[in-house]
Amino acid sequence: MRIVGLVAAASVLAGSAFAAEMPRPSISEIRKLDATGSTFAKAAGSAATETVSRRRGPNAVANFGAVAPVAGWTITQVGDVVFLQDDGTHGCDGDLSNEWFSTCMAGTDAALDAFYAAYPDANPGYASFYLAWDINAFFAFYQPIANDVDGIGSQKHGNANSLNGLIFMNSVDLYSSYGPEYRDLMFDMIWGQEFGHRWGAFVRFIDEDGAVSEELLGRDESHWSYFLDSDWSWMEGNDWKDAGSGHYTTELDTFMTPGYGYSQLDMYLMGFLPPSGVDDFFFLRNPSGSTDPEDPPAAMMGQPETVTAKKVWVGIDQIIANEGERNPTFKNTDRHFQVANLVILRSTDSITEVLRSDMADYNEWSSTHFARDAFELAYVETTIGTPLPNVAPSAMLDLPAEGKEDGDAVTLSASGSTDPESQKLSYVWDFGDGTADYTTGPVVDHVFKADGALTVTVVVVDAMGQSASTSGSITVAKADGDGGGGGPFGCSVSGTPADAIPTASMALLGLASALGLALRRRTN
Repeated sequence: MRIVGLVAAASVLAGSAFAAEMPRPSISEIRKLDATGSTFAKAAGSAATETVSRRRGPNAVANFGAVAPVAGWTITQVGDVVFLQDDGTHGCDGDLSNEWFSTCMAGTDAALDAFYAAYPDANPGYASFYLAWDINAFFAFYQPIANDVDGIGSQKHGNANSLNGLIFMNSVDLYSSYGPEYRDLMFDMIWGQEFGHRWGAFVRFIDEDGAVSEELLGRDESHWSYFLDSDWSWMEGNDWKDAGSGHYTTELDTFMTPGYGYSQLDMYLMGFLPPSGVDDFFFLRNPSGSTDPEDPPAAMMGQPETVTAKKVWVGIDQIIANEGERNPTFKNTDRHFQVANLVILRSTDSITEVLRSDMADYNEWSSTHFARDAFELAYVETTIGTPLPNVAPSAMLDLPAEGKEDGDAVTLSASGSTDPESQKLSYVWDFGDGTADYTTGPVVDHVFKADGALTVTVVVVDAMGQSASTSGSITVAKADGDGGGGGPFGCSVSGTPADAIPTASMALLGLASALGLALRRRTN
């Protein structure tokens, strides 16, 4: 477990001796600088939105060889990373410690123009910017440009068929500034949160009094509250353990355990899970002590915190009651995202072997680590230009002719699903009874939790984020001798799977925490 390394990083941020050698702001300063809705993001907003509207080819169709020359820029493509070197006329020279937007944000915008000029048919959904030099400022952000998703707490706007957002990832050197052994962790925390800001964290819910509540939200109303039991989501919050008698402790033992990245709620908002895939979760109301809901996760401070508070449970239905159901749903949402990784260089910088090697890693990690954190239910492609060819899989659902009584499990199979390129497939099950599964695989032995005519749906996702879904009906009868609800169920099955529905896809700094995702149901 790499908690020690994160504590070391946090101590630098908080102002250790090492911070004097490599100046970094305090946690409170980071809170002011970070992410969606921040000063930085707001300053970039109108200019970025105004400019990108004229930058689109209808599709990414070009097969690129040499990079076309663009006046004022030297553009070099190495693998799937584009390096854009300013000739000194676009504001990207000098020390940017204090004058970031007045000196270089316009230069970043000019670099994006240069990218589209060199690749006129490129159509990435996202552009991720890195700098080849250290700007002596510790922040990153996601700048939204378009949103076509309902039910996530963000208004629909812009043209989501083109650029959805800009991701500013700061300096390439930032990720190794706490030692090479923590480089991937630093990258995961920053990339995971900033890309996650495409969908969250913005949602409110209807509380027990029928009022709209913001109690799930923390910093800038775009991160989870410190008091939300988020299981160490990249989008912040903590993993809270009930210590009894109204006491709750941050559970550091689960930090960085297998399965970290995004919580069930995160993945619902991203569109990867159905509502039934989100177990009830809780937050702490009226906690003791001086900790603020906007504070960074306890793991960043390296020691647990215990508070007295009231535990308040929340169900996904309370979020949907306020925000509406997510649309597109998990059956037809985009799961493939094309990201252009761009590096800006000053006129005095050069593309060194270290720079090339680091960017090759970050380019790969933005894809492979995102897939890991999303339980392989989505994919980031970093190809420049034409997306790699990929045909959606076919989904097949085999329901048994009759069910088993007395609560015996019913075997449901999607093992007949296929992929034309023989890619590994991942499966999301919605059983129609208020429960779901996304970790088992193509064959599930399921005990139904409701009776009646239910619809079972499976979504099949290939390794590049293309998906297909199919559904079938099943009639679940109460078991013999069951006189009321809550007992075991016998099952009989009828119906034929629906046609497979292929879904084609198209082509943020506050430090987040890592996620020890405990897939658990409400226990108290």
